[in-house]
Amino acid sequence: MLSRIKNTLARPWEAKRLSRRRHGFPLRPATRPHRCIFSPSSLDSFACHPVKLNSQQSLSLDLVRGISALVVLLHHYSGHIAAHRIFPNLGQEAVIVFFILSGFVISMVSQAKENTFSVFALKRVSRFYSVVPIAVLFILSVYVIQRLADLPTQGHHAILAKLLATFTFLNWNGWHSLFLPSASVFWSLTCEWWYYIMFALWVFIPNRKVSIIAILTCCLIVGLPTVMLAPIWLMGWFAYRTLNKRKITSTTAIFGIAISSGAAFMLWASNWRYTIFDLRGYFPVELSHANYAPYFWLLGVCFSVALVCGLTLLSGYEEKPTAPSRHFIRFLADGSFFLYLVHMPIMLLLSQVTTEPFPYAFPLATGVACLAFGRYVENLRKPLYKFLSHLASRKSEPPAQEMQRT
Repeated sequence: MLSRIKNTLARPWEAKRLSRRRHGFPLRPATRPHRCIFSPSSLDSFACHPVKLNSQQSLSLDLVRGISALVVLLHHYSGHIAAHRIFPNLGQEAVIVFFILSGFVISMVSQAKENTFSVFALKRVSRFYSVVPIAVLFILSVYVIQRLADLPTQGHHAILAKLLATFTFLNWNGWHSLFLPSASVFWSLTCEWWYYIMFALWVFIPNRKVSIIAILTCCLIVGLPTVMLAPIWLMGWFAYRTLNKRKITSTTAIFGIAISSGAAFMLWASNWRYTIFDLRGYFPVELSHANYAPYFWLLGVCFSVALVCGLTLLSGYEEKPTAPSRHFIRFLADGSFFLYLVHMPIMLLLSQVTTEPFPYAFPLATGVACLAFGRYVENLRKPLYKFLSHLASRKSEPPAQEMQRT
């Protein structure tokens, strides 16, 4: 009797079966429902079947990521370098796209290749620390050239503290900022880093109470503005879940793209961001980029819908893209991370030492140079991951095996 009660408690779905038997209802098959989860410690809220993107879907994500980096480049050129604004104000909207793509991709790889904590952590560390040190080196090189040439600089105080804050991703929490000269774009990198940590704490820690306490601790560290922008990143996870669990017809996908694109354009063109969606009009608190959080939330919903519908349409498109278009998209995407981090100081230095021969010359030169060099920088994550994996495997070996090897 005790073993029967124990088995019932250990298998909750069996309680319903026993209740149906007592009340005379026909029994259903006593099979446990299949659950595909990220890891054995994940909650059922993350349950979904893995999906593999075809070449068209993968290239479309790379294309969106590369275009978003170019939008940020042109936004900063128009707002800080050009004599007057000649490009629409779309910089932070492009960052919203980055957040959603990040949540989508992390949800996908966490279910497939990075379904253990060690692999997930090493992949994220190698991804960031293969690019950030070289980007910081570029930023400091530009700063030294500006100082030696007696050119105007930005944020030249407390360089050592800013270096430490940059490498630990504690350089922005909404109320204080410790950015290196002309490196204010690192605020979004800090957000993504802590979103990765909180995601891993939720997915890979078996004890739910411990994971919740750890996530709340992270929220206290990163501050309220970063937490307020977290739903945008989670929209990427929700988009991936929807793509896996919902069957969307082509007609519905086309209507979804049209409606979401139209709604996003109306939000951007209405200028509501600075009126009804500005939280400073309701609360006497400065939240930095999160001042317009409601506006970003609605934009995130629009882009998430467009992302799911677009990938749904491409799921049935099996024709492979041509080699030139494939190489161009890969070139654009492979260096987009490095371009995003270092474009501003390079453009600023160009504007200080020479005159622009024609409009958009500075962003054109900066974009081509950063993309060409950045693809090699971003490829360093592979050897860095192998090195970190080797170190982790050495430390996890029992002492007897390690002595036998030596």
